[in-house]
Amino acid sequence: MKKRKQMMKKRGAGSTFLEPLLKDENDVVRRKVAAFFAMKFTAEELEALLGRYTSQLPYYFDVVCWLDRILYAPAQLRQFFTRRLNDDLLI
Repeated sequence: MKKRKQMMKKRGAGSTFLEPLLKDENDVVRRKVAAFFAMKFTAEELEALLGRYTSQLPYYFDVVCWLDRILYAPAQLRQFFTRRLNDDLLI
């Protein structure tokens, strides 16, 4: 818990504010928030986020899928998925 607080403090209030929005009913909101985290967080931080997210029911499969793609896809696919998520931030 202390490590999470340190990471969130390092990332700022925006991260603390946005994390609950990964459970928003609106899929567009969830994708934009996932894109934010994919852009700002390290792989270690994304793994911790994914673990927290899936430990609390209910959760949305699309969020799990996007975070998983960014974390574990082969490099070329990871770049494609990252670009696709980043494009969502612009729309």
